[in-house]
Amino acid sequence: MGADLNILRQDLGRFDRRFGIGPACWPFFDLLWIHSGSVQIRIGEADLTLRAPDGVLIAPDVAFEGRSQGADASICHFNWAAPDLAFPQGFLRPGLVAGADLQSMIRLLHRHAGQNASLEIRQRLLRAILDGFSPPAETDPPSRVDRAWQEAREKLAEIRSLQDVAALAGLSESSFRAEHRAQHGAPAGRHLQRLRLRHAARLLTTTGLTLPDVATQVGFAHAESLSAAFSRHYGQSPGRYRRAHRHLA
Repeated sequence: MGADLNILRQDLGRFDRRFGIGPACWPFFDLLWIHSGSVQIRIGEADLTLRAPDGVLIAPDVAFEGRSQGADASICHFNWAAPDLAFPQGFLRPGLVAGADLQSMIRLLHRHAGQNASLEIRQRLLRAILDGFSPPAETDPPSRVDRAWQEAREKLAEIRSLQDVAALAGLSESSFRAEHRAQHGAPAGRHLQRLRLRHAARLLTTTGLTLPDVATQVGFAHAESLSAAFSRHYGQSPGRYRRAHRHLA
């Protein structure tokens, strides 16, 4: 019983609003549940807002990162040899089971861990919890603007300006800016800057690259420019961010 599901770690805690969530990319499943408060999290290519009671089941080897305004949360890391569900976007959200019901089950799972209940009991409960998750609802195909952003994300080192991103969509820069704002309600230039900084944060915590090398990888001309933009966005220098988050690598 339960040979294909092995619980590795369970934890309860609080996300401090002063620090980011990740970036991380675990080699196992991660059940992240928000018990109070809310978090904004990017998983793969998707941006999610989780407001308690809510959570997400993240598949192995899927990168994620986020921020919180203050939230009580729990995590359960586990290996799952043969999951019954597909993970089309690298994660699953709660399905037909109401969030409050799942939250009660998740709290019970952590209570069992604190009381040193048998692994078999916790495995059975975790299986019941997993039954409450389902694939994300299908959405419309991505627009040409979003397809261009997806391609740009894969080749940030080659993207020198917004004009390069617009060219991927077959648009002039002004038309691309207009279409991006119409779809997303924000400036395209700001989105490009955030893509660069998110990737820089991921490289800082998961590689040993020097700051000049990170700057090159994410499309900044100089390490000093990256450092200044990074400090404004994350509230701390790249070096300090690396020291604070490197344990997540």
